[in-house]
Amino acid sequence: MDITGHWYSADSSKRSAAQLTLSNGSYELTSLNEDGTSEVLRQGTLDSIRISDRVGNIPRKVYWSDAALFETTDNDSIDKQLALEEGYSQPTSVLHRLERNTSWVVAAVIVTTVVGVVFVKFGIPKIATKIAYSLPISVTEKISTGSLKSIDRFMFSESALPEARQAEVTENFQRLVNTSNSQGFTFKLHFRNMKGIANAMALPGGDIVVTDALFDVLETQDQLDAVLLHEIGHVVERHGLQILVQASTVSVVATIALGDATGMGDLAIALPSLLMQSSYSRDYERAADEFAFKKMIALDIDPIHFATMIEGLSRSALGGSDETISEPESEVPASESDATVKGAEEGSLFDYLSSHPLTAERAARAREMSEQYRNGEAVNASE
Repeated sequence: MDITGHWYSADSSKRSAAQLTLSNGSYELTSLNEDGTSEVLRQGTLDSIRISDRVGNIPRKVYWSDAALFETTDNDSIDKQLALEEGYSQPTSVLHRLERNTSWVVAAVIVTTVVGVVFVKFGIPKIATKIAYSLPISVTEKISTGSLKSIDRFMFSESALPEARQAEVTENFQRLVNTSNSQGFTFKLHFRNMKGIANAMALPGGDIVVTDALFDVLETQDQLDAVLLHEIGHVVERHGLQILVQASTVSVVATIALGDATGMGDLAIALPSLLMQSSYSRDYERAADEFAFKKMIALDIDPIHFATMIEGLSRSALGGSDETISEPESEVPASESDATVKGAEEGSLFDYLSSHPLTAERAARAREMSEQYRNGEAVNASE
């Protein structure tokens, strides 16, 4: 049986058309010249050559001891001929046997999908947490600096809040920082205008941004403290950095799977964009809430102000409506306002990736902590 393919000699990388003939335990390799002529290149017994295992329709290779090579896509002809050769045993690869079994293929797809989902849902977050806590703070500060420059270009304009008011808020903010375990972060408060949107957001390196409209919505200093303590909580617990690492991990895994290393360079360029488009998970929000509650109690501030803060921002996000929404403030590394989320079970007005707990749920937790605080049951704890 004649099998066409290409020949690579041992002393050259040049490819030339050739034909392999297998018969009665022997082989003959002949060239297929462009002028129609041919010549015998090699011949011998089958046991003097090695034929690669079959894996799908991947080209088969025939090897000689001196590194010469014959390559062909005519896998079926090789299989048929080898099956006729007495005394010659060409083992079938495990992969080839599996891929021809539909049940195994379906099972492999299901298992791969389940493993992938479990890894993304549970494995990556755990990896991200370890990485986030092991990265030097100097790295997160550089990320924050670049992200702030990016969002200043596209989202923010210069604050119109009077300098005296900015100085007052900054002084109080520093007081809050001093009462918290900053874990080496250097916190800095930034004032911006965001087209009239009341908002607050935390960058991974300790930069916290508040918008002018926020001061029109919050009624008391205690409410502002609740916002700022919540944002400080996101920073010290590395929530923004964990989101970034998770997004980066997915990109790295995809890069390894696809074998395209150029994606790594693109990822480095896209870091600010990842920060701007990320949103905190419900667990992260609850953790930041609990951080704020503990610090408020330690500062002798009733957590009830957290509840009124959330509800006030929710009404502001809905244009003054009494309806409630979930996650009224944008507390992501650098993203659009979270004030565009409303509980699905309440007939949602907006949908922000369904990533935040309902406002009512968070306000209820704040009121629960407030009751404990008033009854002297809450523990004054500071980290």
